[in-house]
Amino acid sequence: MPTYLTPGVYFEKAQPPRQPVPRRTDVAGFVGLAERGPLHAPQRLTSWRQFQRVFGGFVRYAHLAYAVRAFFENGGAICYVVRVADKDAARRAQIAIPAQIELAVEDPPALYMAYAIDEGTWGNRLAISVQRAILGASQHVYLPMLPSDGNRLAVTSITGFERGSWVRLSQRIGDATHLQVRRVEHVDPVLGVLTLEEPLAGSGLDLSVEDNPISVESLEFTLLVWQEDQVAERFGELAPDSEHGRYAIDVVNADSALIRLEQAADLSALPQISWKGQLGGGANGLRTLDIYDLVGTPQGDPLGLAALAKIEEVSILAIPDLTIHPEPPPLVQRRPQRRIEPCALGTPIARFDLTGRVVDAETDLPLTGAEVSDGLQTVITDLDGRFTMTGLLPGTVDLLISLNAYEQRPYLVTVRAAGPAVQDQGDIALTPIDLPPILDRVDIAYGQQAMIAQCETLRDRFALIDPPLTAQGDSLDTSGIVSWRARFDTPFAALYYPWLLVRDPLTPGAAQGRLVPPSGHMAGVYAATDLSVGVFRPPANRALAFVDDVAALVDDALQGLMNPRGINVIRAFAGRGVRVYGARTMSSDSAWRYVNVRRLMSMLAVALHDGLQWAVFEPNDNQLRMGLRLSITGLLDGLWRRGAFLGDQPEAAYHVRCDETTTPPEVQANGQVIAEVGVAPTVPYEFIVMRLGLTSDELQISEV
Repeated sequence: MPTYLTPGVYFEKAQPPRQPVPRRTDVAGFVGLAERGPLHAPQRLTSWRQFQRVFGGFVRYAHLAYAVRAFFENGGAICYVVRVADKDAARRAQIAIPAQIELAVEDPPALYMAYAIDEGTWGNRLAISVQRAILGASQHVYLPMLPSDGNRLAVTSITGFERGSWVRLSQRIGDATHLQVRRVEHVDPVLGVLTLEEPLAGSGLDLSVEDNPISVESLEFTLLVWQEDQVAERFGELAPDSEHGRYAIDVVNADSALIRLEQAADLSALPQISWKGQLGGGANGLRTLDIYDLVGTPQGDPLGLAALAKIEEVSILAIPDLTIHPEPPPLVQRRPQRRIEPCALGTPIARFDLTGRVVDAETDLPLTGAEVSDGLQTVITDLDGRFTMTGLLPGTVDLLISLNAYEQRPYLVTVRAAGPAVQDQGDIALTPIDLPPILDRVDIAYGQQAMIAQCETLRDRFALIDPPLTAQGDSLDTSGIVSWRARFDTPFAALYYPWLLVRDPLTPGAAQGRLVPPSGHMAGVYAATDLSVGVFRPPANRALAFVDDVAALVDDALQGLMNPRGINVIRAFAGRGVRVYGARTMSSDSAWRYVNVRRLMSMLAVALHDGLQWAVFEPNDNQLRMGLRLSITGLLDGLWRRGAFLGDQPEAAYHVRCDETTTPPEVQANGQVIAEVGVAPTVPYEFIVMRLGLTSDELQISEV
């Protein structure tokens, strides 16, 4: 650094960075189904609690939440999550907030539309309520210089009033009370004067009476968002005017994590006060889900996995929901209460029959086999969906209608003594549960091939492959997993077997845990190993967290059959827990047999590509070649000292060649410079060579 003595402006040549800095290799990318959250938009998460805030909790029909929880429990620090669904079928729950108008009408127009922030049936559990709020309350002060029918109003206090405030003016004159609503156009804080948008001429209000002041109140409201019958969010002192500092739409949309407001009509009105309504119409968009929603369409739509392609930070891929076997939630067993009308002693009690028909809410087709219960008797619907309950007493009957794959419905009916002996309730609609389909083996293989294709194309990430279950939902046997492994041959992916049993928070008292694919746990193991040691350390022989047992026991003999075939086994050891006992890729090439070798070379390639961009367009001379050697050597030497390469001396661990032998005159004449890099990873004991080709406008890396 030169020493400057004379004040002035000096120019120095900025030296480009000379040593490449490796990217993080511990960041995972997950694709799957969630209760809520943005669709097909990767979200960066740093904790399990953050996943819950964005995507909700565990759901019975998906593995994504379990995989992300396993990732963080096993040492992961950062991941990206993409929620998928059929975008055409998914809907946000919504409700219209009615306007408050002067004339009482049965169906007031909508002032706002409130939408759940994300698509899904979770929004159907939200409710909105509106209450009165007042920011400013004052009285007018008589000033002779202000005209009594003008638009300027002096007040005792301007606190709570601003441009865009709506004010309610009231004054009792004789037996009559005069009311007016005006918009404040300007507030003079010095004189304490409110300038109204419209004058008070003809309003009935008298500004010239000193001993009968006009009451001035601002008109605001409080909006509450309810979730599961509890207030989840509160937005107080909202104003309906867009020029007010507490404009309702701006405040709610900026701060709410649950809803969004939109103006429904161009009305100068407040919402109805003391109003509450439930959102509805939300849909998950799962029943029409297909493999393209998970991995992207052949046309290149950025859906699911394809949306992760642009996230350079991702280095580990997992799609745990490729292998889902969704189950509907268990039917609730409850005893509905029913009220029996009192009858006079000694009077015979008349009993009545109740009939009805249970249909599908979407198709109106009859539902056979639905249970209809009043707590004392249960009947089953016939082929036409009809049922008959006999011997009911007059009064209110609370029915519970249940059918697998349909949402249970409480249904209140009134049996009237004055009615007919057989009372027909007509059609009772049940809503199907929005469950995703079970993907067949062809679709699962297609999805996993798409993961591998992205890894092979970008060469900066690695895929974790989950084996499918059998048609009965059981773990594959030995022949099944070997057959599935034979479908793939790539160094950019690893297969782990078997599935794992974890304690399910949805059924904490269950005797057996939930079966989940191992990719989420393994992503956490990869991340923890990278963070604690480095990407060059094999992610194996590490005890797993958030797991109770394995779905299938593997002994030494069976592992001896699977390990040479590139099937990484997860085993349960007495006293040592459940451990990962394999670190092989799915490649038939012995040079790329181990996971840590492939990931180390990917990290090196990316680090060199990013860190040598300074060399593009530099003069192709000895100084450039020397600079390249120094930059690459600095990176490799640091990795060797951390244990990434074999050898007691640098010469045995790596070599870098960039001189006249790699860049002869004919190559130099084409504007190219070639650097040859060789490294000896810890496993296997051999060199793997990388060639860097630098042209006049780009940097290219190849592996040989």
